[in-house]
Order: sequence, then structure tokens, then C-alpha cells
Amino acid sequence: MSTSTQPDASSKTSTPWTEAINFLRTPGSPPSFTGDLVFPDSPDYSKSIDRWIASSIRPAGVVAGGGHSAAGASSTSGGLVVDLGRYVNSVVVDVANKTAVVGGGARFKAIEEAIAPFSLAVAAGAVNDTGVGGLSLGGGLGTLMGTTSLVVDNILAATVVLASGEIVRADAESNPDLYWAIRGGGGAFGAVTSFTFRLHDQRPTIGFGIALFETGQLPILMPKIHKWLEVRTPEEMGALACLYMEGKPLLLFLAVYNGPVEVGQQKFGEILETAFTGKDLREIPSSEVNTQLSGFQVRGATKYQTSSVLSKLSEETVAAALKQLDAVHAGERPGLIDIKIMFLLYNWDAASKVDPHGTPFFQRGINQIHLDTEIDYTPGQLSSARDVASAIRRLGGSQISYINFESEDGATQEKKKDERARATFGEENLARLREINAKYDPEKVFRSWFG
Repeated sequence: MSTSTQPDASSKTSTPWTEAINFLRTPGSPPSFTGDLVFPDSPDYSKSIDRWIASSIRPAGVVAGGGHSAAGASSTSGGLVVDLGRYVNSVVVDVANKTAVVGGGARFKAIEEAIAPFSLAVAAGAVNDTGVGGLSLGGGLGTLMGTTSLVVDNILAATVVLASGEIVRADAESNPDLYWAIRGGGGAFGAVTSFTFRLHDQRPTIGFGIALFETGQLPILMPKIHKWLEVRTPEEMGALACLYMEGKPLLLFLAVYNGPVEVGQQKFGEILETAFTGKDLREIPSSEVNTQLSGFQVRGATKYQTSSVLSKLSEETVAAALKQLDAVHAGERPGLIDIKIMFLLYNWDAASKVDPHGTPFFQRGINQIHLDTEIDYTPGQLSSARDVASAIRRLGGSQISYINFESEDGATQEKKKDERARATFGEENLARLREINAKYDPEKVFRSWFG
């Protein structure tokens, strides 16, 4: 959890943050603090501000103890970063009531490993190295959401440290407005130190497959994907990616079936049969489904990420995405190293049944497709990455974003922020979020994301 971007802590200008940092440097202050305080001159400083995406590293003034946010929401320049991952990472499972109380600094891997012996699942993302706090506050799209719904739809309660320092409980009865806001409104309301999640019954194995296609197979592949989308069940999830592998552009199709692998093979068989590799689903433990894509996530890259939403997936849109991929690897986009363009065919069956005003997560259309773009670029070439990302965003034809997939400038540039926020949250939800934010953080201490 990070606070707002502030002047560098070494600045001679006195700000609330430099005063606070000077206070924290005083021996014995604060007297009740338990943990590690790391300052810019501390031996562990570089390690403490390291982030999964190198371009999201910020020179914090002090680190109390984050890390997965492309939006820089787990970093700050000159301010305070509270790293809950070191000490606030416990997982306590109540098997009888199918709930788990999870520390705000835990990662989803810890939850999935703790509940697997009990044949339970938690609503999560698609990569289990992701931190609980960031994914949960931003919505929580994921592999099994066809049956579990979004992560925000499974938060039963939370413990929140407000900007004032007060520690409060947020649930349907205690501070219900705050409880509503943190379930998809982002990190602008406080630091969440614990979540209580609803758990779901889960079979022990899942059918999983990754199939590769030549780009020239696109005209054959797309009708098969359209046919599958029309009849798929909540247990089925897929994704189509344009990426560069084996020295050439390729199409990758991800197939997940939350059921017997032989049934999954029938469900996806028509799509997979034309792949040059990956024609068959594999049976894997359910607890490992969100480990399968870890190899595609490279730590330490200078990365720009953005998202948009499509109402339908067309061959023309995918072909346009492939042209951008070709241009990057042909050297026509100076400063860009690699690009991955993913059409996420999440199953919205469960999520679409939730009132769009029941949480801040407003966009719950049954047929929506999320277009996620990740660009690796040479440091100093951000503008080039931004231009290509904007061109791909326009393929979606809307300003709707998934805030967990937004790089910092996409979520916070003033000229874009208001328009994109209105499209993402809806007018009514956005007005309510602003009212609640003014109540709980009137001085705007928490400004990351759309805060």
C-alpha cells in the first residue's frame, strides 16, 4: 500500500511527508511500531522498493517493512510505502463456514495452498503470485470466475486502516459505505490489512491447455472460437493472445475447463484440433491452475500495461493487433522490445448476475471481452509505448478500463482520468465513490489508481 506521489524525501522543502519521515527517523518513534523501517540510506532500501515491473519502482522516502501493480499503485516517490507482505500475510481457514481470513500482505498462492486439502477454491486472478490487496480492491477477474464470480463479490469483511490512523471494520453492517467502496473502487480509501473471503466447493482437478497456431490460421480459428463462445458453460474459460515466440508471431489459445478433462476436451476439441502444438488438455490439480502462466510473466521488465473492453471479438480486430506485433518486432517501433496482446475470454455468467450498483465494479456485461496489452520498452521510451498502447486501446472502441490492468499514466493523467473513470464505474457509482472518499480520506492521502 502506498500513499500519494510526493516531492522527494531529500527535498529541503518541508511537507507533511518529510515531517513524518523525520519523525520516523527519531529513535523510539513511533513507540508502538512493530516491524522494519527502511530509509533511503538503509542497506535494504533497494531491495525494499524493488517491484515486479521495473518501471513501477519509485524512490519512497520510507518503507515500513506491494509490488505487482503496473499502475505504480504499490510505489510512491518520496512518500510512505507500507509493505504488508513481510508480516501481515497469514491465512486462517474456516472449513465449516467456507471462509478464509487473509492478511492484506498475503499472495493468492498462500490461500490456494491452504484451502486445497479441503476441496475449496477462492475467487482469484490468473497468476497466483499476485498480492491479495491490489487484485481484490480493483475487482478481481480470474480463471474460475464463471462459477465463483469476481473477487470483490466474495469479500465478506475487511479491516481497514484509514488515513487518520483509525482502524475500522468494513462489512455489510459496520461502515457499509466503506465496505461498498473497497470492493472494486481501488486503494483510495485506506490500507486494508485483512480480508474475509467466501470460499467455494472445488473438484480436485481441472482440464488445462495451451495451444499454438500460425497467424495464417486466423480465418479458420475465429469461427471456431465464435461457435464455442455461443455455447460455453460457466465452467469454461479461454483467452486468445497475439505474441512473439520461437522467432515469429503466433496465436496462443488458453483453454480451461473446471471439470473432468475428458469433458473439457470435447468442449474445446474443435478449436484445439488445428493447433500445431497443444491439441490436448492436461489434467492438473485445481490448486495449480493459476501457476500455469507464470512463465509468461517476467519480473523486472520496464513495462507499460493498459486495457479496454470489447463487446465482440472479430477477425479484423485480431488481425489489427497482429499488425502491431509485427511492427514492434520488425523494428518499426523504436524503443519497444516486445508486446503481448491478449483477448481475455473470461466467463461472466456469475458476475453478470450481480447488481452493477451493488459494488463499484459496474461493467458486468455477459459478453464483454477484456483486451489487455503489455509492452516491454527500453527505459526512456515511454512515449513510444504509450502511442502503441493507445492505438490498440482504440480497437476496443470504448473508454472502459479494468483498473488493475492500467499503467500509471493511463489511470492518473488528468485529461484521461475523469472520462475513463465515468466509463469504468458509471456515473452513479463514481459519484458515490467520490462522496465516500471525501468522508474517509478528506486530505487525499491515498491517491494511487483513480484516487
